[in-house]
Amino acid sequence: MAFGRNTFSPLPTPPREYDQQYMHQLVRSIEAYFRSHTAGEHTAFPYAGVGLVPGQTAAAPNTPEKIGLDLVGMISDGFGTETPDVVFVRGPGVYRISLTAQFSNSGGSDHTVTVTPDPAMGLGGTTTVPATGSASYTGETYTQLAAGSELSFTWGVSDTDAQLVTGQLLIQYLSAK
Repeated sequence: MAFGRNTFSPLPTPPREYDQQYMHQLVRSIEAYFRSHTAGEHTAFPYAGVGLVPGQTAAAPNTPEKIGLDLVGMISDGFGTETPDVVFVRGPGVYRISLTAQFSNSGGSDHTVTVTPDPAMGLGGTTTVPATGSASYTGETYTQLAAGSELSFTWGVSDTDAQLVTGQLLIQYLSAK
């Protein structure tokens, strides 16, 4: 994914007031740029957006379990999957990674849920799910990943009354460095 090798032609200088001719020149300049990048180069940033398998329950308290991914979601050519709980990146670069999960609790007391990414990238954390209630977890990070890096997440609960109801994992390629 090479984006830095290109030279850019300057855009037309904008006028103070709206000018139809200026807008025409601007659109033509942008079209020319994208036409010049369609011969084997990426013109869009790779992106993965997958749901978390709904209704996941913990088998035992305080035991980390893999978060299942619903791989029917949108995964572009910059990513791959080999198992239902791992996504890997095909190219090196800086990625934005965001995980959102909704938890419910059918028990009579509050429970703590811990979310842990693999590899560790500053995205993990905990949330407390109130008795007979729900809570959400959201984590986001920007991190450098090598080609072939695998991403997966585990979750653990203080009691099996807590359940992972739904959620989403978003991964977006941002740049080579």
